[in-house]
Amino acid sequence: MLKKCFVVLLVLMGIHGGLARADEGLKVNDQAPNFIARTLEDELFRLNKMESGPKVISFFEVTCLPCKKELPEMAALEKRHKGTHFLLVHVGNQTAGDVKKFLAGVKAHPARAVYTGPKIVEQFNFIGFPHTLLLDADNNVKLVLSGYTENNMSLLEAAINKVE
Repeated sequence: MLKKCFVVLLVLMGIHGGLARADEGLKVNDQAPNFIARTLEDELFRLNKMESGPKVISFFEVTCLPCKKELPEMAALEKRHKGTHFLLVHVGNQTAGDVKKFLAGVKAHPARAVYTGPKIVEQFNFIGFPHTLLLDADNNVKLVLSGYTENNMSLLEAAINKVE
């Protein structure tokens, strides 16, 4: 029983970014690794083939409540920043149908979404959702945000303004 409680605590802390350490993950000016995923229409997606220009990549999971809160704000940012490409990356073992159902239950969200398995967490080296990156046109990291706060959305918008 104690082991189950500990596992639940770790999961909850991870969802809210509570386990992330400052020395983990991508840093500003690091090159973002390429990754391969599937679109919700079952087409192949590769980061290095995405349109040129600044990109906001938001990693999320369908059971993440902070992710659900963040998505409408991301959609609003996407409308205000037409020169920046927004991408939702679902991380988990759910199907495209599960992700579509989740997104249908959210008031608004960025238009483009892909899904991939948990291995991408190792590739990008982050703990917790949502996890958001702002990349420049060359896929260099310009901002890293872990977790959801209203302040994070303000920081993201200010950083987008600098790279557009």
